[in-house]
Amino acid sequence: MYVVMRLSDVILAAMMTSIDIH
Repeated sequence: MYVVMRLSDVILAAMMTSIDIH
């Protein structure tokens, strides 16, 4: 469960960075 939460956090951060770069 903890791993899934961390993975989701990483994906969310990546999406935010992608939008920021865009």
